[in-house]
Amino acid sequence: ILDVEALLGDIHPVNYGGVDVQTNVPGAQITVFDDNGNMVGFAAVGPELIRRVHALEAGDYTVNLTFIDHEAGVAETLQEDITIVPEDVLEIEMEF
Repeated sequence: ILDVEALLGDIHPVNYGGVDVQTNVPGAQITVFDDNGNMVGFAAVGPELIRRVHALEAGDYTVNLTFIDHEAGVAETLQEDITIVPEDVLEIEMEF
């Protein structure tokens, strides 16, 4: 017999938020870091030029958007600090 309550402890609802990153470059990579510098999200931008990073707890984050031009051998990164609130999706625009 498993005592689920003993295994999990008190169960509380988790209210996640997210961020939609819109850009002008398909193939750019989105990396999200928490305020301790831990990577908590990653996504690649497709042809629709927008990508959502979800399941972020409320708090402060840094969003990096990186584009690597393999032919030219260069990379460029944009950075934006954001605050996530529960049950909301923040929309930001980052363009190269």
